[in-house]
Amino acid sequence: MIRLRIRPSTNTLVLIITGMILGVVATLSVWMLANLNSSNPVQHASNNYNESSSSVSPHSEDTLVSDVNNSSTDQLSSTVHQIDALEQVQSRFERKTALYELAAALSNPNIAELLTRSVDLRWKLSSETRDDLQSVLLERLSISNPKDASKFVLDRIQDGSGTGSMLVLLFRDWTSTNLAAAVEEAKKLPRSMRKFALEGILQAEKNRPLNEQRRHAASLNLEAFFVESYLASLKLEQVDDPGLVWETVMDIAKQGSSLVTQLGELGKHWYSKSGVEALDQMRASMKNAAVAENVFTIVLSYIATTEPDFAFDYVVKNLSRTRHSSVATEVIRVWATQNPVAAFEAVSNLDPNGVREQLRFTVIYYWAIQDPDYVLENLSDFPPQLRRHGAVTAIGTLTSDSPEHAVSRLLEIEDAYTKLEAAHALVSIWSRKDLDAAHRWVLEEPAISNISEYLYEPLVNRLVATDPAKALELARKHPLSQGQVGFEAEVLQAIAFQDMQVALDLLSNVRDGQRNFAHGAVGSVHIRNGDYQKAIDLGLELSASAHSNYFQYISYIWVNTDPDKLYEMLPDLPNEEARSKAAYALCVLNDGNDFFTAQQIESLDQYLTEEDRETLKPVAPTKNP
Repeated sequence: MIRLRIRPSTNTLVLIITGMILGVVATLSVWMLANLNSSNPVQHASNNYNESSSSVSPHSEDTLVSDVNNSSTDQLSSTVHQIDALEQVQSRFERKTALYELAAALSNPNIAELLTRSVDLRWKLSSETRDDLQSVLLERLSISNPKDASKFVLDRIQDGSGTGSMLVLLFRDWTSTNLAAAVEEAKKLPRSMRKFALEGILQAEKNRPLNEQRRHAASLNLEAFFVESYLASLKLEQVDDPGLVWETVMDIAKQGSSLVTQLGELGKHWYSKSGVEALDQMRASMKNAAVAENVFTIVLSYIATTEPDFAFDYVVKNLSRTRHSSVATEVIRVWATQNPVAAFEAVSNLDPNGVREQLRFTVIYYWAIQDPDYVLENLSDFPPQLRRHGAVTAIGTLTSDSPEHAVSRLLEIEDAYTKLEAAHALVSIWSRKDLDAAHRWVLEEPAISNISEYLYEPLVNRLVATDPAKALELARKHPLSQGQVGFEAEVLQAIAFQDMQVALDLLSNVRDGQRNFAHGAVGSVHIRNGDYQKAIDLGLELSASAHSNYFQYISYIWVNTDPDKLYEMLPDLPNEEARSKAAYALCVLNDGNDFFTAQQIESLDQYLTEEDRETLKPVAPTKNP
């Protein structure tokens, strides 16, 4: 055995060094104790988390620390003090780093105990510190004892005190150490929790091939959820092979329309890398017509922003007629906003059919929005069936910017029907901007005196809210064909919804021959408001000959609003016509619906007139023999 001999001078040096070390240790100990017991805002644990509190923890009858030895208890108490002190650290990064250092020194039982403490709100931690602490502890426990970690998380979720984010963290860390065990445990979870587990597994496996990630999802019966989540979070700029991604997800994505937007964005990225070959492969892989139509609408309208002629040509030559129309319309819309002349020429070269006409209407609509003056100046150059559409759109566009300029252009239109329709558009838009100016123009402009009465409708609709009496006055001037319901009834109904008393006061101003219609319109609002007796009384103001039509009309409104109340009040209706029309409406409602009992329906027969009973025929009530 070799002995190490120390010379006297060496002995002296060793003693000096030992003394210095002990002095430093003692100084540090005193400094730490002073900090823990000073008046610093960071108090010791009895201030922040009272272990001798009389309130009972859900985990212990006497104290939150139980069944651990004194050494373990001291370690836990010291850790709690240090975590409390971390509340004063401003940097979250520094705080979390310190938590990792603290957790590294803890035993598994103390980690579990500290996790239990972390959900007890008597421990006054900020939500940020609490979340970070739980994250660090779960990460540590999921490595050393993942089943205990899983049980902790599930208990928290089931009692409402935890969140799915804990499951994500747990299964992420568990997967990093034992993928097979993590997957097997995830299979045992309910579907809602399985989704969080899968998210954690995939976070750990994010660098694995996509088809491997999908296999994990399939083992948990969550393939559709995986595809949807994957596409929703996909960062296209990081996708080197969009075709591979498309192939991997298409069998799930093509089954419904919920992923159309994501597929469209993926398709755009694929085209930017592979060109027309990508379009052909998309077309071959999408068997669901609705999905294909929507995806191609996104992709080809995107291509049309830079290559409109190519995009349109691809639609015409490669998409079936069932997919053709809506995709072509969107492509043409994009093209027409850039170069309407080229777009119109391309569409006009198609074979004559309904699709061509629809596309030409689309072009001229956007052309009239882009350059309304050009369209109006060159109306005669367009096919006759497009001129009115172009003129109306152009006048509407001009009115939004300058009603006065729109008026000057309107007066240049020669075709009477085109001018009338364009004038209607002008007044509709102008009255929203300046009702008084539009109103004056309609009443005072001599150049439109022959059509002014046909322009009252948009004015009246605006006047109802501001001047109901003037609205009705204009409605009275609206042309009326023989037997036609006048505009007054519609206006009075709108006024009644706004102010019933005003509508009732204006009823006497209705034109001859329109009084019955107007009463029915106002009475229907009484019904919708639940004022049934007022509706009945209003009908009695009419002559007896008008009762049949009035009560038939309000009965149809009533039976669709409150049929039980109509059945209840039927015997008390004022006359035979009213009772018969109500019974008639109830019979029609019950046909095929069994809304009322057989006995209730039989009771309706006594109220029907012979005429109404004959009209009902198969659905008329019959008495049992």
